[in-house]
Amino acid sequence: MWRYFLGVFLTFFIMSCGDTLSLKSSHSTATEIDKATCDWQKNKSCSQSSFIYTLSDYPVQVESKQRISIQGLAPKKEFQVSGYIEGVNMYMGRIPLQFARLDNGDFVADFYLGACSEPKMTWNLHTIVTHADGTIEEQDLAFESQFEY
Repeated sequence: MWRYFLGVFLTFFIMSCGDTLSLKSSHSTATEIDKATCDWQKNKSCSQSSFIYTLSDYPVQVESKQRISIQGLAPKKEFQVSGYIEGVNMYMGRIPLQFARLDNGDFVADFYLGACSEPKMTWNLHTIVTHADGTIEEQDLAFESQFEY
């Protein structure tokens, strides 16, 4: 009996450390999702669509407080932002982001990324921007984290 449980445990353990993750979206909007891989190395920011995304650190350090900010290129426009982060090369769950609007119109969210057996992880930042007129804009941006033993 214990061999059976050991076999089941090892199977799930090996599956959780897989090389790839298929990102499937179940979005109910008619808008197309923008895919982008930004060069975060230069200035920790990425221009995508009508927004500028900025990370507090790059590569993102795990197990420490990090911040993502989103600046609208048209500051007078009204919009709301929600989103989450998911691991790409290893499933680490879905990390919800709670964005707060600053006085200058930017949105910020603090988050923590967990450490894993892999020292370098690729993550997908998925944002959903809802404009005042009801249109929805969804974007996926890839970034990396680093863990030093």
